[in-house]
Amino acid sequence: MDDDDVSTIGSQEQSWLEGKCKSLQTYLDSIPYECESLEEMQAKLEFIISRLYIAAKAKNWELVTAWDGLLQWYLQH
Repeated sequence: MDDDDVSTIGSQEQSWLEGKCKSLQTYLDSIPYECESLEEMQAKLEFIISRLYIAAKAKNWELVTAWDGLLQWYLQH
């Protein structure tokens, strides 16, 4: 795989992510109540994942399970 292939994959991922963000924003604009912004959702997701990473690195499997459960709940709502 050369540099052109890698940049093509990166641009495809970026394009896919932008499409998903636009779709989410369209949904958020259509509902009749306030929701957190994309930035707030991203910050919460990053917080959960960072705690999950710390727990996994510490091999604290009970906390890994707890943070994974919270992540699953957050992604479903």
